[in-house]
Amino acid sequence: MNNIQNKSSFLKPSFQHNDLLQEESDNVVASRKGYWDSFYSTDKLIRQQPPSQFAAFVASEFSNFPMIVDVGCGNGRDTLFFAQLGYSTIGIDRSSAAIDQSTKKILGSDDNSENHKFICMNATSLPHALDLIDFLSLQKKIIYSRFFLHAITDEEQKSFLDFTYLCMKQGDILALEFRTTEDENRQKVTGAHYRRYIDATKLVKHLSVFYDLDLEYYASGTGFAKYLTDDAHVARILLKKK
Repeated sequence: MNNIQNKSSFLKPSFQHNDLLQEESDNVVASRKGYWDSFYSTDKLIRQQPPSQFAAFVASEFSNFPMIVDVGCGNGRDTLFFAQLGYSTIGIDRSSAAIDQSTKKILGSDDNSENHKFICMNATSLPHALDLIDFLSLQKKIIYSRFFLHAITDEEQKSFLDFTYLCMKQGDILALEFRTTEDENRQKVTGAHYRRYIDATKLVKHLSVFYDLDLEYYASGTGFAKYLTDDAHVARILLKKK
C-alpha cells in the first residue's frame, strides 16, 4: 500500500512539523490549543491504545486505498492503527504535544516509519499549505477525521472543508465522525472540551452542494463511540469526490 507518488517532494525539510504552525491571534482558539497541549502531554498516552470503532469500520470498507490523512489525529491511536495495516499515513493536529506523542508511537512500532508523517498545523492554515495540497492531489486517499469537526469553530470547519476540496480528486473518500445536535444535553466524561454540536443532515447537504461530494454512507445514534459513561450521539458519514 506504500506506492506513493512523488514522495520525495513531500518529505523535503519544509514539512518538519513546526514549520507551518502559525501564531494564534484569536484568544479562544489559542487557549484551546493550550488545553489540548496539556491534555496530550501526559506520558501515559504513549502506550498503545486500541483504535476507535470508526477507524476499524473505515479500514474494513476501504482496504484498497494506499493513503489515509488523519486530520485532528490527537495522540495518533487511529493513525497508528492504519499504519500497522499497511496504509501510508499523514497525521495532522494543532497540538505540538499530540504530534510528539504520535511520532513516538510510529517510531516505536514501524520499521517503515518513512511512510508516515505528522504535521503540526492549525485548521485555518490547511488551505494555505500549498505544497501539502499539491502532494495530496496526486494521491488516491481517504481524508479521515474523527471527533474533530465538533471540536473546532465554524471558521475552522470551513478551512478544513476548503482543504479537502483543494486536495481531493475524483473517487477519494472523506470519512467523518462527529457529535450531533442530539448529543448536546447528554452526559460528558470530558466536560472541559470545547464542543460544537452539528446538524448532520444540513452538513451532508452542504457538502454535496458546495464541495462536490456524494454521500456513500450515513449512520447516526449512540453506541458508536462509548467512553466510560459517555455514550455520545454521533453521526458517521462517508462521502466520495464526484
